[in-house]
Amino acid sequence: MSVGFRLCEGDEEPELLRCLLIRKDYDVLVLAYERRGCPFGRRPIEEFAQHMACPIVLAGPDRSDQYYLNTPARLWADTLALGEGEWLPLA
Repeated sequence: MSVGFRLCEGDEEPELLRCLLIRKDYDVLVLAYERRGCPFGRRPIEEFAQHMACPIVLAGPDRSDQYYLNTPARLWADTLALGEGEWLPLA
């Protein structure tokens, strides 16, 4: 897996959709999960992540080694070297 970093100014869905779904710049989006229910765009980050068709991993909020995966990201758990019990499904 190739890793790249990109600083996106703001949290607007159209830019993320372009990067992830149209241009396919990235395979998996990893976002800092600062706190439960924090806003991302126009909705809570959990809702945003769960409704995206691309794999999203939320890191945090209680520990730096705590990961929540949306449904598409669960297929990447082995590739991301996340073993059973090291991640939780995003409900």
